[in-house]
Amino acid sequence: WACIWLLGSYGLGRPLSEGWRFVFAVSCFARIGFALAWIFIANFNHSHLWNEFLATDPDRTWPIMHSTMAFLLGGRHRWNEMLFHDVHHMCPGRIGAMSQRGRFH
Repeated sequence: WACIWLLGSYGLGRPLSEGWRFVFAVSCFARIGFALAWIFIANFNHSHLWNEFLATDPDRTWPIMHSTMAFLLGGRHRWNEMLFHDVHHMCPGRIGAMSQRGRFH
């Protein structure tokens, strides 16, 4: 947070005493981003609707959606992680992510 403070003061041409404004903004937007990701991604991945979609589409009959989501998420390995997200609930101590590339890429 000290780096954020310094960036918000000297980086923006303000005195050191005004760095708290940038820290406050960064903190608020980081919390909002985390909350939105949790609400829309984690809740969606654990929903009955998502599980029903996977159960009724085993052959991936939506190629445009799969390609678009793979592009938006940064690769097919990350989209695969989202498709089968519930696998890590099966053995939480042993399976964190299905591939380390999807987790740390």
